[in-house]
Amino acid sequence: MKVAFASMRGKQLDGHFGQCRSFSVFVLDPGGYRWLEHRAAPEPLAGETDEERIARKLSVIDDCELLFVSRMGLGAVENALARGIMVLQQEAGAEVIPLAEGLVRLLRGDPPLWLKKALDRARLRENRRTAAANSEE
Repeated sequence: MKVAFASMRGKQLDGHFGQCRSFSVFVLDPGGYRWLEHRAAPEPLAGETDEERIARKLSVIDDCELLFVSRMGLGAVENALARGIMVLQQEAGAEVIPLAEGLVRLLRGDPPLWLKKALDRARLRENRRTAAANSEE
């Protein structure tokens, strides 16, 4: 399962989603977590509507099942949910690594329903990618 953390500086949830400059993307499973990559958030374009700006920013993390943010507007949350990205709001300043470690602990036990659903979406996405790759061969 891929998890994105919205950030202005990379190690903390330190700003509103609208102002985040980057996403730290991790892969998590019951065995642990690993940092996958840093993804820059796109710069706003002149004349772009809020909806277009939000859609472009979310497109950077379309392959993620979870998004951690400190704050996010309702329209952006609805857009993320429509893309299959669950939004988890945490206190501003929350550290990325402890949040990732907490998710791994939940995965190792009896995960709550919201996390089970995110895992199901991750499996479904992976099955679709595998089927698409096999059909191209």
